Amino acid sequence: MAALRLLTLPQLAQTIGVEYRTLHSWLGRGLLRPSLQASSGTGSPNLFSIEDAVQAKIIAELRASGISFELLEQVAEHLQTNQTALTEGAVVLVNGSVSVLPAADVPAAHEQESPTLAYDTQYAIREVNAALAAV
Repeated sequence: MAALRLLTLPQLAQTIGVEYRTLHSWLGRGLLRPSLQASSGTGSPNLFSIEDAVQAKIIAELRASGISFELLEQVAEHLQTNQTALTEGAVVLVNGSVSVLPAADVPAAHEQESPTLAYDTQYAIREVNAALAAV
């Protein structure tokens, strides 16, 4: 990813095409965390990184696919501990549980499991970067 860019919650909402209220709700659920600065009251906004925006985009698209909040919490947890998935790409496999794997490992994992959904994080990375470049 390019140079560090700070996004407020409204900017994040605009970047990924999700309503501000939805993202605010996700903050409360722990699906999203501001990695640069957590709000500490009036005048101190949450500040998000580009990686946070990629994670939010992934969560938004998985939610739109009908993935439950329980599984989305697992996705968020896996992505927060696997930052390379948010910068270099990976595949999120969802089948009652969640796995985040490098794309090269997906064929072997697919033979062992039967994922109901596979999401390539490269898509979210490209979409977030394109949205930020257009601003």
